[in-house]
Amino acid sequence: MKPLTRRIHYFDRHWFGSASELCRREETPTPSIILIGCPDHGMLPHGLPVQNPMSFLVAQWLGFAIPPFTKRCSETVEALEEAVLGHEVTDFIVCSHTTCGICQNWLAVPSNSKKAIGSETMTPTLEFIDKHYDDVFDMERFGLLLSEHVLLQLESLIEYHFVRSRLNDGRLKLHGWVFDEGTRRIRAYDALVGDFVSVESDACASVTT
Repeated sequence: MKPLTRRIHYFDRHWFGSASELCRREETPTPSIILIGCPDHGMLPHGLPVQNPMSFLVAQWLGFAIPPFTKRCSETVEALEEAVLGHEVTDFIVCSHTTCGICQNWLAVPSNSKKAIGSETMTPTLEFIDKHYDDVFDMERFGLLLSEHVLLQLESLIEYHFVRSRLNDGRLKLHGWVFDEGTRRIRAYDALVGDFVSVESDACASVTT
């Protein structure tokens, strides 16, 4: 997969947790991990290589786009805030996957077409790709779309006080994942490297049953 262009995203590396540790983590009495993904991915977190599926609160909606911060929160953000405040949430994951039919549709259909699934969701990410990767096409473009869409949603997420305050005091960790169905592995965003890296862990090497 084509490396990301560095110096575009500026995340505090201390905000990010370890994907391998999260995969190995034991079940918690109540859900402590919020996983944001696309309905095209199926019944999450089943299929992901995690040992603690009952620890997950799963939120799936078309394009899994998180609205940028405004004075008036969207219903999506309000629901996320309610989940964080109502549980001992320790981790936020935004996850895309390599067989995403919705992302494939985004690239195949012009963004101004009514046939484009979730056109209002895809436009900011596609414009971002056009601006920073104008020389990339086909499958490389698809791979970048999966990665950059995750990072753009994380950028939106940290604008909200209920997230940012918990990141700053260490109560919450972020995770940006791209799940490869072909290899059954997770590629997690490493803020120090500035790119997604394969999670090499016994816990993440194979999908639990």
